[in-house]
Amino acid sequence: MTIDKLAAITLAGFKQAKSDTEAAFKSAKIDTDAGFKGVKSDNESLAIIVAKGFESVDKRFDSVDKKLKTLEDGQEQIKLRLDNVAYRFELVELQRRVQILEKRVGVK
Repeated sequence: MTIDKLAAITLAGFKQAKSDTEAAFKSAKIDTDAGFKGVKSDNESLAIIVAKGFESVDKRFDSVDKKLKTLEDGQEQIKLRLDNVAYRFELVELQRRVQILEKRVGVK
């Protein structure tokens, strides 16, 4: 085998490798382009799904807000009732003072 023959075989191999590589890249580009079209529609579907999920969460927060408002109103009612009630320590102190006065006056 001569050097010229070896060079021709090597050149032919490189040309074949180039041809195979270009064909593979063309095929990959076509497959990739088709895949990106699917990705675009998948992204739109995903966006719709996410939007519906947020709508569901918004509805649940509305329900939570109503329940929280009910609790706040109930708490306000309790506060108003407690404002009109004498505390236990005040009653005990008043009872002690009345007993002292009753002893002095001789009522009891």
